[in-house]
Amino acid sequence: MPTGTAMLYIPLTLLDSFKEGITEAPIQLKAHSNDMIYVVGASKHGDDQVILQSGLSHFVDGHRMQDNDLLVFRSKGKARLEVLVLDPSGCEKTWFDMGNSSNVSREGRRAQAQNMASTSFGWAKSAGLQARESNEAGLQAPRCNNYISTGSPLHSQQEAKVQERVRAIGSEFPVFVKVITSSDVATAPSLYLGKDYASACLLTQPGRLRLLLEGDERDWDCRLGLRKSNKTWWIDRSWPKFISDVGLEEDDICLFELTDRSSLTMKVHVIRKSDIPAP
Repeated sequence: MPTGTAMLYIPLTLLDSFKEGITEAPIQLKAHSNDMIYVVGASKHGDDQVILQSGLSHFVDGHRMQDNDLLVFRSKGKARLEVLVLDPSGCEKTWFDMGNSSNVSREGRRAQAQNMASTSFGWAKSAGLQARESNEAGLQAPRCNNYISTGSPLHSQQEAKVQERVRAIGSEFPVFVKVITSSDVATAPSLYLGKDYASACLLTQPGRLRLLLEGDERDWDCRLGLRKSNKTWWIDRSWPKFISDVGLEEDDICLFELTDRSSLTMKVHVIRKSDIPAP
């Protein structure tokens, strides 16, 4: 697939998350045609616009967006927008149009699109969109971007449990997912977060990190570290103590919810191995 960038300008009034002097924040784009959630980096531009850029290419490629397509935005909360993509004829462009069958007729999709467009709170044309070209034969459905994990892929039962918990958490930031390994329990002095998670949450500065545990009044004084040479992020200092205090075991799953980006506070949700059916 050819490389490139995607960028889109939308009205500032669509997003409440840019009030009180905030200039950068991740937002969620929900595709109207399905339940896909895309986490996109957004930054304030001037007094009345927001630029969507980091991570937008996944949404662009997933809908084969081109010049003269029309985007209709509906505010769905502080940092979430529902997006309807229309082709020049006024028909909704869905993921199912791209190589998969759809039970909705073209005329039916056009009627649904017109109904949403007539009731939307805001809209933006694709004239400000610089879309990447797509290889139609090689398109694959993007994964839901409301959580990020590193290491070995989750098996189906783990993934089902994680998705259920992530939906329940309802975080405005992506949730970081870590499957505990035997080395984590035995010797690991730190937890590697990876570049994608830090980028999606717009983390820019290392510092003191307060770690909380769901359903527990304790907290752990950790550190969010950054190795600038390769942009590697990690959690250390009290991370081994957290593992010991919580009694984490191999194949338990930790979900890290960034509850406050300015004060670097995370809440950890634990899924015990015993609560996950065997694959």
